[in-house]
Amino acid sequence: FFAHTNIVFRTFREQANHIPFSDKRREMGTLNGYNACGGYQDVIRKLLLKLEEKQREDPEDFDIHSEKTIMETSYTALALIQTLYLPYHMVPGALVGRELLHWLNSTYVAQTDEGTELLKVDQPWLDPSFWPFIKSCTVRLIFRPVTHYLKQLSEEHEHPATREIADLIVAALDGMPSSEDYDQDADFFDALRQWKTSLHRLTRAKEKHSKSHYEGSVDMEEIVSLIAGKPDALQRICKSCDMTWREAICVYGVWVHPQLTRNDLPDITRELLEEMPVDPTNPEEMLQAALFQADIVKAANIANDIDVWLVAHMIDLLEIVPLPESAVITGLRKYFLIAYAEHVMSDPSLWNISITYLAHCGTRGLGVANEILMRLPFRLADVVLTEESKLPKALARSVGDRVPTLATLNQILDVCQELRLKEAEGAIIRVASQRYCALRLYGKAVSYCGKTLDTRALTRVVHLLLNEYFIGEPIDFVRLVDQIPSQYLYPAEDVSRDFNIFTSRLRFPLKYAEHHYYRSRETSLDNSASMLVETLIDTGTCLAPETWWGLLLTDIGDLLEQGVLLSEEHMNVVLTRLEEVYTKSKLGADSTYLYAMMRRYSMKTQTEALQRLDRVRFILIQSCARAMRMDVGGKDVDGRLDGEESVMQD
Repeated sequence: FFAHTNIVFRTFREQANHIPFSDKRREMGTLNGYNACGGYQDVIRKLLLKLEEKQREDPEDFDIHSEKTIMETSYTALALIQTLYLPYHMVPGALVGRELLHWLNSTYVAQTDEGTELLKVDQPWLDPSFWPFIKSCTVRLIFRPVTHYLKQLSEEHEHPATREIADLIVAALDGMPSSEDYDQDADFFDALRQWKTSLHRLTRAKEKHSKSHYEGSVDMEEIVSLIAGKPDALQRICKSCDMTWREAICVYGVWVHPQLTRNDLPDITRELLEEMPVDPTNPEEMLQAALFQADIVKAANIANDIDVWLVAHMIDLLEIVPLPESAVITGLRKYFLIAYAEHVMSDPSLWNISITYLAHCGTRGLGVANEILMRLPFRLADVVLTEESKLPKALARSVGDRVPTLATLNQILDVCQELRLKEAEGAIIRVASQRYCALRLYGKAVSYCGKTLDTRALTRVVHLLLNEYFIGEPIDFVRLVDQIPSQYLYPAEDVSRDFNIFTSRLRFPLKYAEHHYYRSRETSLDNSASMLVETLIDTGTCLAPETWWGLLLTDIGDLLEQGVLLSEEHMNVVLTRLEEVYTKSKLGADSTYLYAMMRRYSMKTQTEALQRLDRVRFILIQSCARAMRMDVGGKDVDGRLDGEESVMQD
C-alpha cells in the first residue's frame, strides 16, 4: 500500500512542479489532481478487496476491521474531494447537483433488497416497507423500481385518486431532464422550465384530492412536494426514511436548487446542518461535512484523527486548489507530510518512501531527508570477497551482496540524484570512498567522488593512495593507480572547468606511477625523469605535495646516475628545488620536505635525509659536467664520456 500510493504521489508532485506558469496552470493542476485522486482510490479499492477476503476468513479480527473502516473512510473522502475540488471537466463553476448524486450512489450504494422482496407480494403497497422504499429511491433518483411499482399501483388499485396521482408521478419522473444530457446549461434550464410547466396536471390532481383519504395519500403528497422542489419536503422524506444530511445535500442540487454550483455549497450545507445535524460520534460524517463547507483546516484536523496517511495525501491534493486559505494549507501540507514520512520511517525498510515525501516538503523536509540518508546504513554490493578476505568487523558488515543491510550504495545515490539531495549525496560518497580505500579499491573510490566532482573527498583518496606507496612495492602502487578509470587520468580537452580541477588532483600519482612503470621496465628513462621534474615546476601550484619533494629529488638523482640527461631548463628547476629543500630543512623546517623520503628509506633522523640530498647534489654536478662535455666531446667506446672516470675518481 505504501509503495503503490508513493508512486502516485511522486508522479503527481513531479507533474505539479513542472507545470509552467500560464493561464492553463489551474486547469492542468486540477487535471493532475483528479488523476492522482483516482490513483489513490484504485490502490485503496484493491486493498479493500484483500481486507474483505481476510475478514471472511477471520471475522473476529479487530485489526482487520479497524483497517477496513479507515480505508473505507479514506476512499469516500478522496472521492468527495475529487468531486468537489478536482472535477474531471476542470470547470469549478459548473452545475454540481448530478455529480454529487453520482458520488452518493457510487460510494453509498442504495440497498434494494426491500424492492426485491416486494416483487413477491401481490399488492406491494400494503407492505409497511413499500412507501419508505419508494420515497428513498425517488430521493436518490433510482427511478426504475419506483416507476415499476407506481405503474402497478395506477393499474391495479381500486381508488381513482391513487391511480391518477400515481400515474402522474410516473409521467413526471420519466420526463425529468438531466443536466448531463445537455452541452450548454442554458439548454438544460429551458428543458427544466418546460418540465416544470408540465407538472400543472400533477399539482391540480394533488389539490383536487387533498381532502380525500386514499391509499398512500400522505406519502404521494410528499413525493409531489419533492418534485415541486420544496426543501422542507426533502428534509421530511430524508428523516422519515432514515437518511442523513449527506443524502439531503447530495440531491439538493437536483430537487431543490438545480442551479447549484460548488461556490453555493458551503452556505447551503450550513443551513441544512441546522435542521439535520451531523453525528458527532461519526468521524466520517464530520470530515465530509467540513469538506462540504470548505473548512479545510477543520477537515485536516478530523482527518488527522482518522489516519495520518489520509490527512497527508488529502492536504497535498488540496494544496493545488485555489482556496482563500491557500497559505495556511501550504503550511499544513508540509507539516502533515513530514509527520507521515516519520510514521513511514518507523519501518526502516521503507526509507526510500519516507525520503520521497520529505523531499517535497520545502527546506525543512529536505534537511530531514538529508539527515536520514546520511545516517542510513548501506552496503557495497559491487565488491566480491573471497573466503581468504580478512576485514575488520565494522567494514565486513557493509561489504558484499549477502550482507542484510537496508540498502546498497547505488540505491541510496539513485534516490539522492532523483530528488536532488546534494548534501546527502556528497556525504554518502565521502563515506563510501573511504570504505573503498580501506578495501584498496581506489578506482571505485575515485569513480564515486567523480559523481559529484568532490575535490575534498578526492584529496583524501589521493592521500591514502600515495600512502600505499610506502606499504608495498612500487609495482603494487602502479597497479593501484591503474584501477582508476581513464576518463579521470586522461581527461578529454572539451571537459568542463570543474572536471579539470577535479582531475588535476590525480596528475601527481599518475606521473609517479608512470615513472615507476618505466623504471621497472628500464625504458623511456629520459621521459620518466622529465615527468618527475614537471611535478616540481611551480605554475601557480606544484603537482607534487611538498612532503614528497625530497623523495622526488632522490628519484631524479637515481635516474641521472644511470646516465639520463636533463635539459638546461629542467636542470635549473631541480637545482632550485634541491636548494630550497636542503636550506629550509637544515634551518628547522622539521620534516616537511623530507617526510616521504624518510619514510620510503626508513630513515630515523633528518641528518640521514640531508646526507642523501648531499649525494643528489653531487650527482647533479656530475650530470652538468656530462652535459657540458657532450657539447665539446664525444663518447668512449663503452658509452662513457671522455674524462668521466677521472671525475668519478676525484
